[in-house]
Amino acid sequence: MKMSQEELNQLIKTRDLSNADLSGANLSGVDLSGFNLGRTNLSGADLSGAKLFIANLSNTNLNGANLRGVDLSKTDLSGFNLSGFNLSGADFAGTNLSGADLSNTDLSNARFCRADLSNANLGGADLRGADLGNANLTEAKLRGADLRDTNMHQASFFKAELISVNLSNVILDESVFLFEANLSDANLSGTDLSLVDMHGLYLTGKNLRRVIYNNDTKWPDGFDPEAAGRYQSHE
Repeated sequence: MKMSQEELNQLIKTRDLSNADLSGANLSGVDLSGFNLGRTNLSGADLSGAKLFIANLSNTNLNGANLRGVDLSKTDLSGFNLSGFNLSGADFAGTNLSGADLSNTDLSNARFCRADLSNANLGGADLRGADLGNANLTEAKLRGADLRDTNMHQASFFKAELISVNLSNVILDESVFLFEANLSDANLSGTDLSLVDMHGLYLTGKNLRRVIYNNDTKWPDGFDPEAAGRYQSHE
């Protein structure tokens, strides 16, 4: 039997919601920072705008929950399955998402500053407008992800799979670490590569029209930018 709103309010005061059945509960905007939510059933719950800063989400059931704009900063979500969720505008600053499944997830305008996304699956994810500043995406899988208009300042994509990603109109400066990343068939149309060091990465494909580059752009060994498409050179 689901608890009443009054019972829920009393339970929230204890800061321990572990093992509780909160399926379908309205927790929109509620501050659950530091709460114990281990094994809590939050399926179908409305957590939009809720604060789950450093909350314990071990074995928590979030199936069908509304997580738009949720604050999950500094939370341990390593290995978590969030595939297909709507997490647009969510805050993952400093969050451990290593090995997490975020494939086909709406992460538009989400914040990942200093987040650990190493070995995470972001295939097909919508990351338009997301902030990946200082994030660790070592060996992350982003095949087919939409990265338009993202901030990648000081992000690490070491050995990341960036096959067929959409990076159009993204600014990639010298702070972005792309060594041994696979950018084959990536859409780089309109991308600013003026200060990028692309030595050691794999780059193929024809979606390179209107790329912005200059004499400081360091291409992969053997790569001919003029043969790969139409480029706009800025000296």
